[in-house]
Amino acid sequence: MSSAAARAVAMKRSSALPRPLAVLFRFVLRVVARMRAIGLARTAASLAFTTLLAMVPLATVAIAFVAHFPVFERWLDTLELFLLKRPGNIG
Repeated sequence: MSSAAARAVAMKRSSALPRPLAVLFRFVLRVVARMRAIGLARTAASLAFTTLLAMVPLATVAIAFVAHFPVFERWLDTLELFLLKRPGNIG
């Protein structure tokens, strides 16, 4: 092997990542590529939006159920006062 080729090989070896880091880097690249291919961000956003939409009727039913018990009357009055005082801060 000529000296120029030997230097090129030595330079390539010194600039390359150590084997475990190279494997980890390739794995991370493959994971990111796979997430983009299946549209993971869009799926996660859709799931979060659907969950938030489902929480509104759940909260409504829970408050309506709790309103039937006199034990929670003070709590409901406090909640009502809180919601009526802060209409501009919602959203």
